[in-house]
Amino acid sequence: MKSDYVEYLKREVEQTLGRKILTSIDCRHLYHDIAQQQHKVSFNTLRRFFYLMKSKHQQSPYTLDVLSNYCGFSSFNEFITSHHEHDNDDEKSENKNNDLLDYLVSNFKCTEVISTDDFTFSSLVNQTIIFLGRHPYLIDQFQRRIANTKNGQTFYYEQSINLDKLASFYGEGIRYYLVSKKTVEAHTFGHYLLGFKSWLTMNDKCLHKHYKMEKEGDFEATNSPLLFGYKYSLQFYFLNAFSCELEPVLVKLRQFHSAITISKDNFSNTFRFEIHVITALILCAQYEEALFYIDDIFKIKKKFSLSNNDLRLFELIPLYQAIALYHIGEVIKSKEIFNEINPTKFHFLHKQYMTILYLSFKQCLQKRNSEKKQLLSLVQNTGFTRLATLFNKQVI
Repeated sequence: MKSDYVEYLKREVEQTLGRKILTSIDCRHLYHDIAQQQHKVSFNTLRRFFYLMKSKHQQSPYTLDVLSNYCGFSSFNEFITSHHEHDNDDEKSENKNNDLLDYLVSNFKCTEVISTDDFTFSSLVNQTIIFLGRHPYLIDQFQRRIANTKNGQTFYYEQSINLDKLASFYGEGIRYYLVSKKTVEAHTFGHYLLGFKSWLTMNDKCLHKHYKMEKEGDFEATNSPLLFGYKYSLQFYFLNAFSCELEPVLVKLRQFHSAITISKDNFSNTFRFEIHVITALILCAQYEEALFYIDDIFKIKKKFSLSNNDLRLFELIPLYQAIALYHIGEVIKSKEIFNEINPTKFHFLHKQYMTILYLSFKQCLQKRNSEKKQLLSLVQNTGFTRLATLFNKQVI
């Protein structure tokens, strides 16, 4: 019985790290990530734990406790208790499931939150997302119900974009969000995300549908830079998927950007506009244009105090910058930036997505395929098949 929970723990460790442990290189990443949390376990112990090194002995209680701590449990015994309850989910009564759902939803429905950058409530949202990952039978009903709450719409759907799960449950939840929130902003945001999902998964038929639906919205009712960021980004994905010319949209985007006056009241909105635009430009191989907006976003970060949510998004930028610089010929500067990136620090909501790009670009730099198996595993896990195609064509 204990050996079964050891296997559960292995999967939990991989989920926390954001990648499967397939090689010694993956164990090295895990070793450094554990060390950053002030825990101690040897590199060879990790290799033995994941059967990458022969061992005559079972894992020690200390090793199991350290790895359980890494996953957010106080001990291996607590981990066993948690998963024992999970194993019995099917035996739980419907009333108990409803009670738990009521409690989770009440945190979003009844908590008064003054600022969208409330660190305490954002932490609660993060912990709720992690909890749901361990209890997937709750996810669908939870997403349906919080889509009808203001905090659920703002913090779960809009502020905590779960990019790694965009092709699975979070993407499904966006449909509930669109049904519940009937505003121009929600319409544009929702169809942008579902269009991006369709682009990543190479579902061009759905991409065309969401592109068309976004255009049918009453967009002229807003002048929000962020919403224009969604609009232009979706256009780039659509044009890229159907091999159309991007230049006319690039010109319009520059014209819109030049008209923005950044102030303390709109800098966060503008910052997020540029994050989404830069992402689209990098993925669509528009590297020089991406660098223009990357330079601008560094100016915003230097001049204004970014929120915790914005800082989380900013960690995308160094990797994008390294990729763009490499493709315009500034290889030395690109490598310097890339070597400063620590993939174990990627935020859990986009860790797998960023690791795909990180490993793709790493192979591009080092001309080796040592982590190709890991890369393909992440692509399969996220469903982002377009990124695998891009890698095969050496675009990223």
